[in-house]
Amino acid sequence: MSWGTPMTLTWLQWGDIPTWLAAIGTVGGLFYALRLFRREAQTGRQRDEDRLRELARFVAVWINEKGTLTMRNGGPEPAYDVGVYHSREEDLDPGESLLLLYQNPLLPPLTEIDTGASNPTPMGTQMFRLVFTDARGIRWVREGGGGLIRVDPKIDVGVVGAMAEIQKASGGWAHSPRYPG
Repeated sequence: MSWGTPMTLTWLQWGDIPTWLAAIGTVGGLFYALRLFRREAQTGRQRDEDRLRELARFVAVWINEKGTLTMRNGGPEPAYDVGVYHSREEDLDPGESLLLLYQNPLLPPLTEIDTGASNPTPMGTQMFRLVFTDARGIRWVREGGGGLIRVDPKIDVGVVGAMAEIQKASGGWAHSPRYPG
């Protein structure tokens, strides 16, 4: 064999056009099936997350007309280890404790409580962080904006920098009421 002559592969059978089209269609169908499977898995994860949020979504805190914090559990089961922190972190060092505005070991179902606690509002901003454990034992955080975030119980949410850690643990979706889907 010399370098100047083209090499022919007589032993290789390339097949015909219908066989090639069938092979391409098979590979395309496989990729489409994998895409559908992935989408269904994401939908299932979202459905599971919504099921977990079912009880926690009824627990909230807000500032009432008297300027004090009102806490409500509108769900059918109690909330445990409830705490409300002032969540403004400016002028505080990382790891420093946030101001605890209100704490209650048990918030019964279908209950609304005027805590009597006021929220310091520098420059007119009302920033607070509600932390509680639902009846299933899942720890939750609700920032003043209303987003509900599932939290690892090992994270101390009452310190400066906790939300950055929570956001990192949640894959960047900590300030969204729903995870991506």
